[in-house]
Amino acid sequence: MRVATVALVAALALAPLSSACRPSGGSTSDARITVTESGGEIVLGSRKASLPTGDVGKDAPAVTQDEAGRRLAYRTPAGMARILYVIGDGLFVGPLVAFPVDFRAAPDTDHALGPLFEAAGPRRAELVREVRREKGEGGVVRLLIDAAYVDDPAWEETRKQVPPANEAALRDGLASGLEAGKSAIALRRAVGVLDLKAPARAKLVAARAKELAAGGEEPKAVAVLLRAVIANDKQKAAEIGCEVLAKRAAAPADDAMNSLVEAATLAIAAADATCPDPKLVESVLAEPCLPYYRCGAAGPVAWSDTSKQDEPLCTKAELAKAIASELERATRDVLDDGTTRPGLFAYASLLSKDRLPAAFVNAHARRRYALTQPAEPPCDGDLAPSTACHCEEATLRLYACKQPEASIVHIGVCRFVVDDKQKKIHNVVATPPP
Repeated sequence: MRVATVALVAALALAPLSSACRPSGGSTSDARITVTESGGEIVLGSRKASLPTGDVGKDAPAVTQDEAGRRLAYRTPAGMARILYVIGDGLFVGPLVAFPVDFRAAPDTDHALGPLFEAAGPRRAELVREVRREKGEGGVVRLLIDAAYVDDPAWEETRKQVPPANEAALRDGLASGLEAGKSAIALRRAVGVLDLKAPARAKLVAARAKELAAGGEEPKAVAVLLRAVIANDKQKAAEIGCEVLAKRAAAPADDAMNSLVEAATLAIAAADATCPDPKLVESVLAEPCLPYYRCGAAGPVAWSDTSKQDEPLCTKAELAKAIASELERATRDVLDDGTTRPGLFAYASLLSKDRLPAAFVNAHARRRYALTQPAEPPCDGDLAPSTACHCEEATLRLYACKQPEASIVHIGVCRFVVDDKQKKIHNVVATPPP
């Protein structure tokens, strides 16, 4: 009797383990697949979903389901199993897994939200709605975290709908985007919500900024990282900034890349550092006649400011204020604003060391030469060639700067002389366009 009792206890103890280890291919589902011109469609009661291209051959495959009827599966022509998920009132396409499907090993809904959002395409808003219906705001936050790598406006719209009570959980989850090897899109989402200047994140932020210094992916997000490094370690930030400049030639010159170059020159100027190759900073001054090298009463001149182009170059004191102000810019401003001034901080760095290129200094000197021209007639008044006339002062000064080797400058309907010996701009005459 004692032996039998021991055997019974052992059998009961082993039964759950044995059951858990047994593969489960599920049971036949009521869902039906219809082959269509575009591929296929699956219908389960009132729920339906279009199937990915190539998932269905000429004959519709049978559909199985797990014990709860919340996950479905069918065999694809490639020999894999496609999982689908019942969420709320919807049916959504999930990932591919090995065939025959083992529902015990296949990801459940909570662990498939990222791939589900990625695969949902135009149905992403519908997926979010059904996740919210079934799993509440916590489920939506989990979806946002797991799908942070998906670059789609639907993610951003969902992010805006997160209640304040769930913001902390979202921030904590998105922090993984700072980790090495994570997608650049996940990084962009992380930098938009995290306190990157927190001392606890200093090493992680610096390591990620250094990893992505080439600027090939999400340069604006990397620019935000580099700005955070400046707050924690100026010398480290300058070192990364020099690496950015060394690699910038291989990256396309656009607003996003300019944002990273701006952060690099800001880091170098803030640390008063010198790059191993001093020419790297000089190369950022390739366009010497941009407005922000000049300062007025409010500091560096902006593109939108009305100007005669006669302001002096910014002084070291004015540049120090500009650097301090720039270091206070909000992350969202850096991410959203397309206006950048990479050359301003390159200029500040070079001026502090009295290393401004002679060509840059000479171009601005010509811009401020004494100007002599008649008050009228205007040069665009259909005048005979070589008639003395009046051209916009800002135009004359700008092109004296932009053509630093030319003694005779022709722009539009104006021609004028720049005399470097006498330091004059004069002899303004009308001339037909070339």
